[in-house]
Amino acid sequence: MKSRNSYIALLTIGLTGLFAWACNPSKNIVDEQFNSVDASGWAWDSVTEFRFNIEDTSTYYLLNCGLRIRSNYSYSNIWLLYELEGPGLQQQNQFEITLSDQTGRWMGQGKSNLITFQQPFLDQIPFKAGTYTLRIKQNMRDEQLAGVSDVGFQLVRGRPIL
Repeated sequence: MKSRNSYIALLTIGLTGLFAWACNPSKNIVDEQFNSVDASGWAWDSVTEFRFNIEDTSTYYLLNCGLRIRSNYSYSNIWLLYELEGPGLQQQNQFEITLSDQTGRWMGQGKSNLITFQQPFLDQIPFKAGTYTLRIKQNMRDEQLAGVSDVGFQLVRGRPIL
């Protein structure tokens, strides 16, 4: 009985490790970039721009928006506009990132003066091969949005296109 329990424990540990290794999202990250925002604030007409290349067209892709804010950020959310251009693709839209819960507690990662957020804004995109340009700008009421430190994106390889 003791050897059977040991076998089950080893099997459980092995399968858990294999599952964790197979689900490692970092191996699917194709590109990740961040740009700093001016220390005086993110101007309403300031656009942060990123370029990335797609070579593998056999999978769908996910685009995450990354945001780093300081503790002096005044709102519980942020509205952003994006524009994505590339081979056979031109689209733009607005999206929101919720930054704090109803009690005012930050929902991102970090505990001191810098809180990091990441949220998908485009999912299951079948990109064509080529170079793409992603532009992001803030769409809040403030002309100079204080408290934003960095804006970025993460390109993640998704499931295969069948």
